[in-house]
Amino acid sequence: MPNFSLPRLLHALLAALLLTACMEEDTSHAWKLDRLRVLGMSAKPAALQPGETAEVSVLVTDEPLNRPTTLLWLGCLPDPHNLNRSPCADSEILKNPALLMDAQGNMAENIHFLGMGSTAFYSVAENLFSIFPAEHPQRKIGTVGMVLLLVVAEALPEEPALRDIALLVQRAQNKQVDSQITLFRIPVRESDEPANNNPLISTMTVEGLAEDTPSPLPLKQGQQYVLNLVVPEESFEDYIEITSIGSTPKTELLFASFFSTCGELEDSEFNLATSVRPKLRVPQEKEMEACPSPLQKLFAVVRDTRGGQTWYEQPFVIIP
Repeated sequence: MPNFSLPRLLHALLAALLLTACMEEDTSHAWKLDRLRVLGMSAKPAALQPGETAEVSVLVTDEPLNRPTTLLWLGCLPDPHNLNRSPCADSEILKNPALLMDAQGNMAENIHFLGMGSTAFYSVAENLFSIFPAEHPQRKIGTVGMVLLLVVAEALPEEPALRDIALLVQRAQNKQVDSQITLFRIPVRESDEPANNNPLISTMTVEGLAEDTPSPLPLKQGQQYVLNLVVPEESFEDYIEITSIGSTPKTELLFASFFSTCGELEDSEFNLATSVRPKLRVPQEKEMEACPSPLQKLFAVVRDTRGGQTWYEQPFVIIP
């Protein structure tokens, strides 16, 4: 094997994976948890100023197998002009990993290996907007930082060697093991306004069951239940949207996506400001072979209009 450093090897191999890891034809419902899925990603804080660092986390499910997973993170530095010139968004670079290296074999300066594990840390340089004069509007309009995550449904040894990681990525590239690629954007700008907060979810409610019903929730075979989320009022934040043509006061909208390991979901994606809510139809007894596990799971992922995200898990059991 060539004498690559870990970051250089991972950059090349991960880039080769980007267009192939997500090209599997998916014929199942978007809400159905029946394979390796990345349901949501979240940064804390939800937006950055130059010089700040965010901790990025992810919600990964692998129902019904629940295999151990390996998470590999890459970060692309923000383009201060916000012209989408990042390697993480450049299809030509992702098609040809060699473009990530110069003639001497050095990696592009604006893409970095962030590490492995359930979380990663993404930092923005304090001088990101230094190319602009102090009062230039682009400083307030801002840009985005980009994080790429490769999830592979296989565990590495506790102290992996470079070869272990390389072989794992190659197996994912060759479709010998399931994998998923996700791109996540973090807003970056100079601002005197309060920073965006990720939305909050107090609880998930099920019509016909008391809010204090112990978990896992008992849901009856063949019944249909209306689901809802209790979201504190402070999650609908007021903010100033700044564009090249001016500033506009706005209030955040919140959008939710529901997922389930069992049953049938209707209206699984909705705007919390409307009256639409998802409905879960629990299987009848003759349909229970589709839900072999005794413990089922509901997930809700909530996103605000400025890129903040959060999620909530609610286990349930099916009773006669």
